[in-house]
Amino acid sequence: MSKKRTYSEAYLDFGFTFVVNNGEHLPQCVICTKTLGNGSMKPFQLKQHLQGCHHELQNKDREYFKLKQNYLNKTRLDSTGTFRQQTDAIVKASYEVSYNIAREKKPHP
Repeated sequence: MSKKRTYSEAYLDFGFTFVVNNGEHLPQCVICTKTLGNGSMKPFQLKQHLQGCHHELQNKDREYFKLKQNYLNKTRLDSTGTFRQQTDAIVKASYEVSYNIAREKKPHP
């Protein structure tokens, strides 16, 4: 069985916060919101992601990433990292209602 790693505030230096999934901390990039596996919660691997995917930000300080983390937390629905997303069914239903209103040429039913 593999060792379960826990989040350290120092990981924010590499642009990572965490989400909880089934009681397990998973590192999440505050820039691209990519969630890595628990085994990737090692400073070297987090730094490697920052250098490989966001090389232009590797010289930013913790405060920059803290601002990104705060913005990310405001966009979340819950602590699992689920974001507000419109599903295809919701968009389709909205379109159909709008289409029916326009077809009837009446703004009110």
